[in-house]
Amino acid sequence: MEKEITFACFLKEIMLKRNLNQKELAVKVGISQQAISVYLGGSKKPTVSTIHKIARGLKLDLESLLKYASDPRKDNPSKGLRFGLNSDENYIIAVFRDLNKADQLNVITYVTDLRAKVLQSGASDRKPAK
Repeated sequence: MEKEITFACFLKEIMLKRNLNQKELAVKVGISQQAISVYLGGSKKPTVSTIHKIARGLKLDLESLLKYASDPRKDNPSKGLRFGLNSDENYIIAVFRDLNKADQLNVITYVTDLRAKVLQSGASDRKPAK
């Protein structure tokens, strides 16, 4: 039977390969050393937002990092993410899903207003970034 690689084991392996201690890793990815310690201990798994910070800070693929952060006995945190979108687009979706309903409505209002301004400014000829 193949041993499952946990997020803690994956993070420890990355730290060893890159010769990083907890403090250096925390600075590199922009989270606290205490959070790194908790993740390495395996008592808590990072949020999707934190996983994104780790992926960016260590220049890792977000999708591959998400698979190590998932718990096969629970819902996979990447479940429902849109494959085919880039990592920034998946990140926006994940962060949006973490918001409460009122904040989601604020985001929708902001994006709708921003789009209207872009269309009014004549920038509608631009193609969306992919």
